[in-house]
Amino acid sequence: TLISRRWVLGRELCFVNAFFTSTPSIAEIWILMTISIHRIWAVRNPFSSDVRSLYTYLIIGVLWLLAALPPIVWLILGMFSFYDPYSLSCVSSVYTDPEMAGVAMTGSILVVGLPLLIVVLCNIYLLYISITHNRRMGKSLSG
Repeated sequence: TLISRRWVLGRELCFVNAFFTSTPSIAEIWILMTISIHRIWAVRNPFSSDVRSLYTYLIIGVLWLLAALPPIVWLILGMFSFYDPYSLSCVSSVYTDPEMAGVAMTGSILVVGLPLLIVVLCNIYLLYISITHNRRMGKSLSG
């Protein structure tokens, strides 16, 4: 469909395609955010951070389910793609409706931008902890 610029898979798969391209990206970002928060917890509380594999799988499963919620809401609101049978195209409503573009931008900031900001801030904080720890260790070794 990319080569011929026609959507030949029909109306239903147009919606499914939009859903399944968004969900993994959201899940990946949320999992990275969870890993970053857990890294801070593990550094701040080194002896109390006991994570078992079942617990990890449960958290990842819950994050995947939560990551599917925004695309489901967007699908219900009609913010995903729509199939145009006359031109045989699968087009996002964000590109055709300016009001939808604003709603989509707000949703993207909340669902993707905020978790990415949390990842960056967590890693900056971990860098700060590392630098201050190395300075303290350097002073205690020399003094």
